Amino acid sequence: MEIKLIEQKPLTTLAVRETASGAELPRVISAGFARVYDYIVKTGAQIIDAPYAAYINMAGDSWDIEIGFPVARETPENGSEVCVNQANSPDTNHPEQMSTLIPKQHEIFPSVIPAGRAAAALHKGSYAGLEAVYGELFKWVGDNGLKQSGAPYDRYLNDPSVTPEDELLTNVVIPVI
Repeated sequence: MEIKLIEQKPLTTLAVRETASGAELPRVISAGFARVYDYIVKTGAQIIDAPYAAYINMAGDSWDIEIGFPVARETPENGSEVCVNQANSPDTNHPEQMSTLIPKQHEIFPSVIPAGRAAAALHKGSYAGLEAVYGELFKWVGDNGLKQSGAPYDRYLNDPSVTPEDELLTNVVIPVI
């Protein structure tokens, strides 16, 4: 496995937060993607990159995860809803500055995959192999004098509903300083 130090560009996202045990992750992530995708379609937002799952807190048996899709900064109106309009927000590392009108009945919210350096590795194969990839990445980060600076996340580069399990591509990323 090749590990690279990359420079991540900021990506505006629409996401949902969930909690799940390790065993529940596949089901919870899949359901989260479906909810966010349906919202994106309903509102006319434009997906611009691969979906992701960020692991906000992995302590204990229940993990706090953010599940979403990167979207265009300007999102068209569809009826009375506007998903994300970030035109007046100079700093994409602060999603709280985003101008947003998301109806209260939706759990979907704007977020950001922040800019910055990150350790990254491309995994090919079953999602069950991701735990080993994370182990190697965290070891590489420490061995190279780096420190984790944000939530690690997976970027899912192809669709598991149409891609054979041994051909799945997942970019595993750990923000570092």
